[in-house]
Amino acid sequence: MTELTIRSVITNQPEYHERFLLSKLREGDEDAFNCIFYTYYKGLVLSANKFLMDHDKAEEAVQGIFVKLWSDREQIKINTSLKTYLQKSVQNKCLDILKHKKIVQNYMNKTKIQPKDETINIDDLILFDELNEKIEYSINNLPENCREIFKLSRYEGLK
Repeated sequence: MTELTIRSVITNQPEYHERFLLSKLREGDEDAFNCIFYTYYKGLVLSANKFLMDHDKAEEAVQGIFVKLWSDREQIKINTSLKTYLQKSVQNKCLDILKHKKIVQNYMNKTKIQPKDETINIDDLILFDELNEKIEYSINNLPENCREIFKLSRYEGLK
């Protein structure tokens, strides 16, 4: 189904548009995903920025939500509206980021007091490699356009 057809269904039948988009998304329809992305992305970034007070981190958080939406599309269970689901996902992601930031800050404060250990931990290297593999796998499973946008924003610093 083309993006034009999806947009016409949304315009002509607004009460069904979220259910329709979710149905098409579950089927792997990239146009449905793009429609969801372009409909909600800016508003979600604004919400995330209110939490994080950092526009780049807000964009990163929202992009992560959309990556997860696409990768979990077949199993996703949404009991509220799509908009509410996405807003709650962004809120939770921002809270996780803020918690992580606090943990890092606490760690940094502790390491200032304690002597630094410069040895490389083999387990950390293995975990790092596994994490990189999972990230690459997730990126490669994105739709072509999303994958390109993600790579440009992450690896080349473009927005």
